[in-house]
Amino acid sequence: MIYWILKNLVIGPVVKAIFRPWVVGRSNIPTSGAAIIASNHLSVSDSIFFPLMIDRQMSYLAKSDYFTGTGIKGMLSRWFFAGTGQHPIDRTNADAAQAAMNAGLEVLSAGEIL
Repeated sequence: MIYWILKNLVIGPVVKAIFRPWVVGRSNIPTSGAAIIASNHLSVSDSIFFPLMIDRQMSYLAKSDYFTGTGIKGMLSRWFFAGTGQHPIDRTNADAAQAAMNAGLEVLSAGEIL
């Protein structure tokens, strides 16, 4: 619900009006079922622009720091990332890499876009 509200009512219209983002190859994104989207990731803003430009909800594997901050900023960050369906990953060692793979597999097993 938070994802839809931010995408269609709060952030989406403003970002689209100001930055006028575009996507090449949008027709290649399946309308249903699991899919992995790999963009050229020019900047951190890709994680904001790209989901706005496709019809389906998209999940990212986001660094765990976004979910562990303190204070008001940390609380807002946790709320935003968890509420928009992002999954925390710890990037510190090989065991953490396996956890990231498992999180990605969960998203794909549910028939969603990663």
